[in-house]
Amino acid sequence: MKNYQVIDETLEKPIVSVAMLAYNHSKYINEAIDSVLMQETDFPLQLVIAEDYSPDNTREIILDYQKKYPHIIKLVLQNQNVGAKQNNYDLFENLDGKYVAALEGDDYWVTKNKLQRQLFFLEAEENVGLVYTNAMLLENGVFSNRIFSYTNNQKLGIKNCIPTLTTFFINDQSLFKELFDILRNKQWPLGDYPLWLIIGRKYEIKGLDEVTGVYRITPGTASRPSLYSKEFDFIKAIFEIQVLFNNGNEVKIISNNFLREYIKFFIRRGKDIEYNDFILYKDYVKSIKEVSFCLKLLALIVSYKVVALVLSITFDFFKKIK
Repeated sequence: MKNYQVIDETLEKPIVSVAMLAYNHSKYINEAIDSVLMQETDFPLQLVIAEDYSPDNTREIILDYQKKYPHIIKLVLQNQNVGAKQNNYDLFENLDGKYVAALEGDDYWVTKNKLQRQLFFLEAEENVGLVYTNAMLLENGVFSNRIFSYTNNQKLGIKNCIPTLTTFFINDQSLFKELFDILRNKQWPLGDYPLWLIIGRKYEIKGLDEVTGVYRITPGTASRPSLYSKEFDFIKAIFEIQVLFNNGNEVKIISNNFLREYIKFFIRRGKDIEYNDFILYKDYVKSIKEVSFCLKLLALIVSYKVVALVLSITFDFFKKIK
């Protein structure tokens, strides 16, 4: 028996399914849904929203939208909170289109022809399995000058530069099965990055040099966690994903990159870290092989409470007087 209910009154088999995860997104989800509904396409479109039993009124909002647009919107409603991993799995099980476009409930698109252009691109490029674009960043209501930028399959294994909200990819269930088989035994707080790497092993990945969406930086999410332990788990997951998908040629680059992020993490969060976690984190660093001796030594030095505390307080001081 499934742990969710489906509301589906969509009329025709879609060419594109927009995959939207939703949890506690009542402040933002109207904007996300409206940006899908504004798309100008010459093909049938489906929006599938998987809602994870939010304590706010996210569910009420999406139910209202489904009643207004029953031919477009399909809902996957969890009977209890199951977490992002299971909710994502259930979402992918319910995508009916030939292609998938990802958009989380707190992000939104800004161009009306995003899906049409990306469909045209994939249909014209037989070897391409995923296409994406740049995206603007929005934090605390202010747009950043930074934008996500183009990468290629090789560089993707070293750094994830693909903004999920801009992706458009083939609905290949064999790839999704591979993803969830991997995630089943992992505690990674993200699933999109390994999916891009899985797709990249079978297809080419291409980026279009244009901005189609806005990525909202929201405190408490996987990439911007409020707890230091979750921030470390995110940094560690990126490292483990890259090592898993690497062919062995770039392990030292990946390990050095992790240590740099580790050092920056201790400078930012050192004053918050509890003593037992210092020991755990230090042991993890000691276990890493094929790495720069100097970087590893520096990482071990900042893993001491007194050093991390001094660095963290200094960092906060200069941040305030900026």
